[in-house]
Amino acid sequence: MAGEKAPEDYSPKLTEECKQALALLLSGFGDWTKSIVLVGGLPPELLKAKAAKPQEYVGTGDVDLVLNLELIADMEAYSTIERVLIAKEFRPLSEGGKAWQWEFKAPSGMMIRIDFLADLAGEEGAKVITIPEHGKLAVCNIPHSSIVFDHLETAAIEVELPNDGGYIKIDIRYADIVGFTVLKILAFRNRGEAKDAHGLIFSLENCGLTIPEIAERFVSALQGRHSEVSGGALGMMADSFADEEGRAGYENHGPAAAAGFERLVYREARILRQRHIAGVMNELLQEINQRAELTANALN
Repeated sequence: MAGEKAPEDYSPKLTEECKQALALLLSGFGDWTKSIVLVGGLPPELLKAKAAKPQEYVGTGDVDLVLNLELIADMEAYSTIERVLIAKEFRPLSEGGKAWQWEFKAPSGMMIRIDFLADLAGEEGAKVITIPEHGKLAVCNIPHSSIVFDHLETAAIEVELPNDGGYIKIDIRYADIVGFTVLKILAFRNRGEAKDAHGLIFSLENCGLTIPEIAERFVSALQGRHSEVSGGALGMMADSFADEEGRAGYENHGPAAAAGFERLVYREARILRQRHIAGVMNELLQEINQRAELTANALN
Protein backbone atom coordinates (compact mmCIF):
# COMPACT_ATOMS: atom_id res chain seq x y z
CA MET A 1 0.00 0.00 0.00
CA ALA A 2 1.97 2.97 -1.25
CA GLY A 3 1.51 6.56 -0.17
CA GLU A 4 -0.73 7.75 2.65
CA LYS A 5 -3.01 5.22 4.27
CA ALA A 6 -6.79 5.54 3.91
CA PRO A 7 -9.61 4.28 6.17
CA GLU A 8 -10.21 1.33 3.87
CA ASP A 9 -6.66 0.13 4.59
CA TYR A 10 -7.69 -0.72 8.16
CA SER A 11 -10.17 -3.04 9.81
CA PRO A 12 -11.13 -4.21 13.33
CA LYS A 13 -9.46 -7.54 12.56
CA LEU A 14 -6.18 -5.86 11.60
CA THR A 15 -6.27 -3.75 14.78
CA GLU A 16 -6.89 -6.88 16.86
CA GLU A 17 -3.96 -8.57 15.16
CA CYS A 18 -1.79 -5.61 16.16
CA LYS A 19 -2.83 -6.21 19.78
CA GLN A 20 -2.00 -9.89 19.40
CA ALA A 21 1.44 -9.16 17.94
CA LEU A 22 2.17 -6.65 20.70
CA ALA A 23 1.07 -9.08 23.43
CA LEU A 24 3.14 -11.86 21.84
CA LEU A 25 6.22 -9.63 21.84
CA LEU A 26 5.83 -8.19 25.34
CA SER A 27 5.07 -11.60 26.83
CA GLY A 28 8.72 -12.51 26.34
CA PHE A 29 10.28 -9.34 27.75
CA GLY A 30 9.65 -9.95 31.45
CA ASP A 31 10.40 -6.94 33.65
CA TRP A 32 11.87 -5.07 30.68
CA THR A 33 8.30 -4.20 29.65
CA LYS A 34 8.45 -1.48 32.33
CA SER A 35 10.99 0.32 30.15
CA ILE A 36 8.81 0.27 27.03
CA VAL A 37 5.86 2.55 26.21
CA LEU A 38 3.43 2.22 23.32
CA VAL A 39 3.19 5.56 21.50
CA GLY A 40 1.80 4.86 18.04
CA GLY A 41 -0.78 2.70 16.34
CA LEU A 42 -2.89 1.43 19.22
CA PRO A 43 -3.03 4.33 21.77
CA PRO A 44 -6.32 5.80 20.40
CA GLU A 45 -7.89 2.36 20.75
CA LEU A 46 -6.71 2.12 24.37
CA LEU A 47 -7.55 5.72 25.25
CA LYS A 48 -11.14 5.34 24.09
CA ALA A 49 -11.68 2.38 26.43
CA LYS A 50 -12.36 4.87 29.24
CA ALA A 51 -15.04 6.79 27.34
CA ALA A 52 -18.71 6.10 28.07
CA LYS A 53 -19.81 6.12 24.43
CA PRO A 54 -16.70 6.23 22.24
CA GLN A 55 -16.75 6.33 18.48
CA GLU A 56 -15.21 3.47 16.54
CA TYR A 57 -11.55 4.04 15.80
CA VAL A 58 -10.47 3.52 12.20
CA GLY A 59 -7.73 1.18 13.38
CA THR A 60 -4.04 0.57 12.74
CA GLY A 61 -1.61 -1.79 11.12
CA ASP A 62 1.52 -0.93 13.07
CA VAL A 63 2.87 -0.64 16.61
CA ASP A 64 5.34 2.07 17.71
CA LEU A 65 7.32 1.46 20.92
CA VAL A 66 9.60 3.90 22.75
CA LEU A 67 12.51 2.33 24.67
CA ASN A 68 14.07 4.21 27.55
CA LEU A 69 17.78 4.95 27.58
CA GLU A 70 18.56 2.59 30.48
CA LEU A 71 17.16 -0.33 28.50
CA ILE A 72 19.13 0.60 25.39
CA ALA A 73 22.37 0.79 27.39
CA ASP A 74 21.80 -2.57 29.10
CA MET A 75 23.36 -5.41 27.12
CA GLU A 76 21.17 -8.01 28.82
CA ALA A 77 18.01 -6.10 27.90
CA TYR A 78 19.18 -5.56 24.34
CA SER A 79 19.97 -9.24 23.93
CA THR A 80 16.60 -10.21 25.44
CA ILE A 81 14.66 -8.02 23.01
CA GLU A 82 16.48 -9.32 19.97
CA ARG A 83 16.24 -12.93 21.12
CA VAL A 84 12.48 -12.62 21.68
CA LEU A 85 11.96 -10.94 18.30
CA ILE A 86 13.67 -13.77 16.48
CA ALA A 87 12.19 -16.57 18.59
CA LYS A 88 8.64 -15.31 18.07
CA GLU A 89 9.14 -14.97 14.31
CA PHE A 90 9.42 -11.22 13.95
CA ARG A 91 11.65 -10.31 11.03
CA PRO A 92 13.73 -7.19 10.35
CA LEU A 93 12.41 -5.10 7.48
CA SER A 94 15.88 -4.25 6.21
CA GLU A 95 18.07 -6.99 4.82
CA GLY A 96 21.49 -7.08 6.40
CA GLY A 97 22.77 -4.58 8.92
CA LYS A 98 20.55 -3.33 11.73
CA ALA A 99 16.81 -2.62 11.68
CA TRP A 100 14.55 -0.39 13.76
CA GLN A 101 11.49 -1.65 11.91
CA TRP A 102 10.43 -5.28 12.26
CA GLU A 103 7.38 -7.12 11.01
CA PHE A 104 5.22 -10.05 12.01
CA LYS A 105 3.03 -12.08 9.69
CA ALA A 106 -0.41 -12.35 11.30
CA PRO A 107 -2.56 -15.46 10.81
CA SER A 108 -4.61 -13.51 8.25
CA GLY A 109 -1.49 -13.00 6.16
CA MET A 110 -1.28 -9.26 6.91
CA MET A 111 2.10 -7.91 7.95
CA ILE A 112 2.17 -6.06 11.29
CA ARG A 113 4.99 -3.54 11.57
CA ILE A 114 6.79 -2.87 14.85
CA ASP A 115 8.88 0.31 15.13
CA PHE A 116 11.47 0.76 17.89
CA LEU A 117 12.00 4.40 18.87
CA ALA A 118 14.05 6.31 21.44
CA ASP A 119 14.82 9.86 22.55
CA LEU A 120 18.61 10.07 22.41
CA ALA A 121 20.23 13.13 23.98
CA GLY A 122 22.39 15.09 21.59
CA GLU A 123 20.83 13.59 18.48
CA GLU A 124 18.67 15.77 16.25
CA GLY A 125 15.86 14.67 13.98
CA ALA A 126 14.52 11.25 13.09
CA LYS A 127 17.67 9.26 12.41
CA VAL A 128 18.46 5.58 12.84
CA ILE A 129 20.87 4.83 15.67
CA THR A 130 22.61 1.49 15.99
CA ILE A 131 22.80 0.04 19.46
CA PRO A 132 25.44 -2.19 20.60
CA GLU A 133 27.79 -3.27 17.87
CA HIS A 134 26.53 -6.83 17.59
CA GLY A 135 23.08 -8.03 16.62
CA LYS A 136 20.36 -6.72 14.33
CA LEU A 137 18.34 -4.30 16.48
CA ALA A 138 18.46 -0.52 16.02
CA VAL A 139 16.24 2.37 17.14
CA CYS A 140 15.00 5.48 15.38
CA ASN A 141 15.67 8.68 17.28
CA ILE A 142 12.45 10.64 17.83
CA PRO A 143 13.16 13.87 19.72
CA HIS A 144 10.93 14.42 22.77
CA SER A 145 9.49 10.90 22.68
CA SER A 146 10.73 10.39 26.26
CA ILE A 147 7.80 12.56 27.39
CA VAL A 148 5.74 9.37 27.53
CA PHE A 149 7.73 8.01 30.47
CA ASP A 150 6.20 10.82 32.53
CA HIS A 151 2.86 10.90 30.72
CA LEU A 152 1.54 7.36 30.44
CA GLU A 153 -1.26 5.05 31.51
CA THR A 154 -1.42 1.30 31.95
CA ALA A 155 -4.15 -0.96 30.61
CA ALA A 156 -4.60 -4.66 31.19
CA ILE A 157 -5.70 -6.29 27.96
CA GLU A 158 -6.71 -9.85 27.20
CA VAL A 159 -6.07 -11.18 23.71
CA GLU A 160 -5.69 -14.51 21.98
CA LEU A 161 -2.12 -15.05 20.88
CA PRO A 162 -1.55 -15.82 17.19
CA ASN A 163 -1.50 -19.35 15.84
CA ASP A 164 -3.71 -20.87 18.55
CA GLY A 165 -1.39 -19.67 21.30
CA GLY A 166 -4.26 -19.32 23.77
CA TYR A 167 -5.44 -16.26 25.67
CA ILE A 168 -3.12 -14.04 27.66
CA LYS A 169 -3.61 -11.08 29.98
CA ILE A 170 -0.88 -8.48 29.80
CA ASP A 171 -0.30 -4.93 31.00
CA ILE A 172 0.35 -2.36 28.27
CA ARG A 173 2.03 0.95 29.15
CA TYR A 174 0.88 3.55 26.63
CA ALA A 175 1.02 7.31 26.09
CA ASP A 176 -1.68 9.22 27.97
CA ILE A 177 -3.66 12.01 26.34
CA VAL A 178 -0.91 14.58 26.95
CA GLY A 179 1.96 12.41 25.75
CA PHE A 180 0.01 11.15 22.74
CA THR A 181 -1.22 14.62 21.75
CA VAL A 182 2.25 16.17 21.97
CA LEU A 183 3.88 13.48 19.85
CA LYS A 184 0.99 13.35 17.39
CA ILE A 185 1.04 17.07 16.63
CA LEU A 186 4.83 16.89 16.22
CA ALA A 187 4.34 14.01 13.77
CA PHE A 188 1.63 15.86 11.88
CA ARG A 189 3.76 18.96 11.53
CA ASN A 190 6.76 16.90 10.41
CA ARG A 191 5.07 14.73 7.79
CA GLY A 192 1.61 16.24 7.22
CA GLU A 193 -0.22 12.92 7.07
CA ALA A 194 -3.99 13.14 7.33
CA LYS A 195 -4.24 10.11 9.63
CA ASP A 196 -2.13 11.96 12.22
CA ALA A 197 -4.66 14.80 12.24
CA HIS A 198 -7.52 12.31 12.50
CA GLY A 199 -5.85 10.37 15.32
CA LEU A 200 -5.21 13.58 17.23
CA ILE A 201 -8.78 14.86 17.17
CA PHE A 202 -10.24 11.36 17.63
CA SER A 203 -8.27 10.86 20.82
CA LEU A 204 -9.19 14.26 22.25
CA GLU A 205 -12.86 13.54 21.56
CA ASN A 206 -12.86 9.95 22.80
CA CYS A 207 -10.38 9.65 25.67
CA GLY A 208 -13.09 9.73 28.34
CA LEU A 209 -12.03 13.14 29.68
CA THR A 210 -13.82 16.47 29.42
CA ILE A 211 -12.11 19.46 27.84
CA PRO A 212 -11.45 21.02 31.29
CA GLU A 213 -9.94 17.74 32.49
CA ILE A 214 -7.64 17.51 29.47
CA ALA A 215 -6.70 21.16 29.94
CA GLU A 216 -5.79 20.56 33.58
CA ARG A 217 -3.43 17.77 32.54
CA PHE A 218 -1.74 20.06 30.04
CA VAL A 219 -1.35 22.80 32.64
CA SER A 220 0.42 20.28 34.88
CA ALA A 221 2.68 19.30 31.96
CA LEU A 222 3.52 22.97 31.39
CA GLN A 223 4.86 23.08 34.95
CA GLY A 224 6.90 19.89 34.63
CA ARG A 225 10.19 18.95 33.02
CA HIS A 226 8.58 18.65 29.58
CA SER A 227 7.19 22.18 29.70
CA GLU A 228 9.12 23.39 26.66
CA VAL A 229 7.98 20.69 24.27
CA SER A 230 4.44 20.77 25.72
CA GLY A 231 4.21 24.52 25.15
CA GLY A 232 5.66 24.17 21.68
CA ALA A 233 3.16 21.45 20.83
CA LEU A 234 0.26 23.64 21.94
CA GLY A 235 1.58 26.40 19.70
CA MET A 236 1.64 23.99 16.76
CA MET A 237 -1.93 22.91 17.54
CA ALA A 238 -3.01 26.56 17.51
CA ASP A 239 -1.25 27.18 14.19
CA SER A 240 -2.68 24.06 12.55
CA PHE A 241 -6.22 23.86 13.99
CA ALA A 242 -7.38 27.01 15.77
CA ASP A 243 -8.78 30.43 14.89
CA GLU A 244 -6.30 33.19 14.17
CA GLU A 245 -6.54 36.80 13.12
CA GLY A 246 -7.96 36.94 9.63
CA ARG A 247 -8.75 33.23 9.29
CA ALA A 248 -11.15 30.82 10.95
CA GLY A 249 -9.62 27.64 12.36
CA TYR A 250 -11.68 25.33 10.16
CA GLU A 251 -9.85 26.72 7.12
CA ASN A 252 -6.49 25.51 8.42
CA HIS A 253 -4.67 22.39 7.30
CA GLY A 254 -5.39 20.39 10.48
CA PRO A 255 -9.20 20.28 10.31
CA ALA A 256 -9.09 19.91 6.52
CA ALA A 257 -6.69 16.95 6.75
CA ALA A 258 -8.70 15.22 9.49
CA ALA A 259 -12.01 15.67 7.68
CA GLY A 260 -10.44 14.61 4.41
CA PHE A 261 -9.17 11.38 5.97
CA GLU A 262 -12.70 10.64 7.22
CA ARG A 263 -13.87 10.48 3.60
CA LEU A 264 -16.86 12.79 3.94
CA VAL A 265 -18.43 12.81 0.49
CA TYR A 266 -20.32 16.09 0.50
CA ARG A 267 -18.52 19.40 0.88
CA GLU A 268 -21.15 20.70 3.30
CA ALA A 269 -20.58 17.74 5.62
CA ARG A 270 -16.83 18.15 5.34
CA ILE A 271 -16.95 21.85 6.22
CA LEU A 272 -19.27 21.11 9.14
CA ARG A 273 -16.80 18.53 10.44
CA GLN A 274 -13.91 20.96 10.01
CA ARG A 275 -15.81 23.60 11.98
CA HIS A 276 -16.44 21.09 14.76
CA ILE A 277 -12.76 20.05 14.90
CA ALA A 278 -11.63 23.68 15.05
CA GLY A 279 -14.22 24.34 17.76
CA VAL A 280 -12.83 21.52 19.91
CA MET A 281 -9.30 22.87 19.51
CA ASN A 282 -10.35 26.46 20.20
CA GLU A 283 -12.13 25.39 23.38
CA LEU A 284 -9.21 23.28 24.60
CA LEU A 285 -6.57 25.92 23.94
CA GLN A 286 -8.65 28.65 25.56
CA GLU A 287 -9.23 26.45 28.61
CA ILE A 288 -5.52 25.73 28.91
CA ASN A 289 -4.63 29.44 28.62
CA GLN A 290 -7.17 30.43 31.25
CA ARG A 291 -6.05 27.75 33.69
CA ALA A 292 -2.38 28.47 33.09
CA GLU A 293 -2.98 32.17 33.84
CA LEU A 294 -4.83 31.32 37.06
CA THR A 295 -2.02 29.02 38.13
CA ALA A 296 0.63 31.64 37.35
CA ASN A 297 -1.29 34.30 39.30
CA ALA A 298 -1.66 31.97 42.28
CA LEU A 299 2.09 31.37 42.34
CA ASN A 300 2.93 35.10 42.26
